[in-house]
Amino acid sequence: MAKFSSLFSSSSGNSTYLSCSSGSLLVDAGVSFRKISAALRGLGTEPDEIEAVLLTHEHIDHIRGLRAFVKNTGAAVYATASVLEYLTAHDHVPPQAR
Repeated sequence: MAKFSSLFSSSSGNSTYLSCSSGSLLVDAGVSFRKISAALRGLGTEPDEIEAVLLTHEHIDHIRGLRAFVKNTGAAVYATASVLEYLTAHDHVPPQAR
């Protein structure tokens, strides 16, 4: 069964959790790693269970916690080519996620 949960949704930060039998991911990581982790644990999910972060765009309220999340969990990062170029140019993703 698929699971969808909006963790945060505001101009202060956005992040959504999606899961199904084949895996789980975050859509955006716009708040701190600590806040995302607490919200995930509140759903019964550990942060390192997230396989990837899918980014909608590069605004700070969608990427604020990205670097720390990827560094701490090893999650892959998916986005359009232009968003990935921006993230790389501005050091928002650690080298292992590129």
